[in-house]
Amino acid sequence: MVGIDRDDLIAIVDYRMNETIIKQLNQYCSEIIMTRPHPYLMEPVNGHPDMVMMQYDDRTLIVCPEEYEYYQGKIAGKGINIIRGTSRLNRNYPWDIPYNAIRIGKTIIHHIAYTDKMIVEKATDDKLLRVDVKQGYTKCSVIHMKNHGIITADRQLYEIVNSLGIDSLLVRTGHVELNGFDYGFVGGASGYHNGRLFLTGTLVHHPDCCLIQEFLESKSMQVVYLSNNPLYDYGTIIILNREEK
Repeated sequence: MVGIDRDDLIAIVDYRMNETIIKQLNQYCSEIIMTRPHPYLMEPVNGHPDMVMMQYDDRTLIVCPEEYEYYQGKIAGKGINIIRGTSRLNRNYPWDIPYNAIRIGKTIIHHIAYTDKMIVEKATDDKLLRVDVKQGYTKCSVIHMKNHGIITADRQLYEIVNSLGIDSLLVRTGHVELNGFDYGFVGGASGYHNGRLFLTGTLVHHPDCCLIQEFLESKSMQVVYLSNNPLYDYGTIIILNREEK
């Protein structure tokens, strides 16, 4: 993480995140902001950051209107741009996916029909290529390492991202824990910042462990395992740059 100090980083995490993981993450991010339960999302995911906000870049969040004031209060004065979204969330698909999008360089990947209007407007203003996918839980499904590529268990996402010339690794579905569901999404068990990938557990429990490790090594990725447990879907660890001093 060249040129980035711990004091410059803020992490947003699920309010239920394991204390051991938080303690480990705090070695790399000086401030940890906990989400709060969203009143209308399903309980297993009601604190997932990637359900209530999109990380547009290292200093920009687009947040659902019902959570906007909460995060504005938490991040005010720290150089983070928080944009108020227009789409309110509820527990039923597809009304829980408006903020579930990823940006890779000059490309934004999302389910276009249901994406929040403010995300679409900002992407249009910035002349980003908008790529439509059927997987509404786009960010949940992807370990997103910016220009280094992605890891996903979703075949359509894998094929589309590969076709864009972005390196991708397809892994087997499942093998990520999430209470209340048979399994979680691999992207929700990760966070990324500036060449450093954070995972909520170890890869030894995943059947594609060796493939994933080889892919990460090919990217010279520094991997931080935040616990010795199996991967757990906490809805992504969102890491932001505090305002430069």
